[in-house]
Amino acid sequence: TFYIMRENISKLIQDNQEKEKKKRESDMKFLQSQISPHFLFNTLNTIRWAGINNNTQKVADMVLALSNLLRMTIVKENDLITISEEINTLKSYALIIQMRHSTQFELISNLPEELLTYHIPKLLLQPIVENSIIHGFENIDNEGIIEINSRKDDQFMILSIIDNGSGMDLNSSLDGKSKKEFKFSGIGIKNIDERIKLYFGTKYGIKIISSVNQGTTVELWLPLHDSYYDRKEETI
Repeated sequence: TFYIMRENISKLIQDNQEKEKKKRESDMKFLQSQISPHFLFNTLNTIRWAGINNNTQKVADMVLALSNLLRMTIVKENDLITISEEINTLKSYALIIQMRHSTQFELISNLPEELLTYHIPKLLLQPIVENSIIHGFENIDNEGIIEINSRKDDQFMILSIIDNGSGMDLNSSLDGKSKKEFKFSGIGIKNIDERIKLYFGTKYGIKIISSVNQGTTVELWLPLHDSYYDRKEETI
C-alpha cells in the first residue's frame, strides 16, 4: 500500500508539472499572437520611405532593431530569458519608436552585472516600458526618462521601472485601450502580474506607485534567487 501510494504521489507531481509546462507554452503562444500587425506594418513602411529617401543608415538601423525584436519575441522558443536579453529587446523597441516618431526619451538600465543573467518570463518588462511611452510621456514638456533599477528585500529581488511621465490616478486602469501605433503587443499590466504568479508563486507579482504629475514606478517582486536552474534540474 505504501509503495502504491508513493507511486501515485509521484505520478500526481509529474502530471502537475506537465500541466504547468503546457500552461506556460499556451501562455507564450497567446502572447506571441498578440504582437500588433500595425506595429510591424508601420515600421516596415517607415523603412520603405527611408529607403526611398536614400537614408541607408536609418534603413540599416531599423532593420537590425526589428529583426532583433522579432527574433527574441517570436523565433526564440524559450519562455524564460535572461534580463540581459530582455534589456536588448527593450533597446530595439525603443530605437524603432524613436526613429519612427521622432519621440525623444532615454532608456537607462542601472542593473548590476551579476543580475543580467537572472531569468525572467519573456516580454515581462517591454509592456511596462510601452505604457510609459504611450501614457506617461503623452503630455509632458521635458524629455522622457525610463530607468530600470533593482534592489533586494528579504526573500525578494525587486526590479523597478521608473518614468518621469505625467503619472496617473491608480483608480483608473493601466490596461486602457490605446489607438496609438506605438503598441507592439496587447499584453497588459494585469497579465504581467498573472504571469509572475504563474511562474514563481502567488506571493510574487507587481506593485505600482504613481500619482498625477509625479511619474510612475512599477515594481516587479521576484524570487531572490534565480529559479531557472532548479527548473532545469526538475525537467531532467
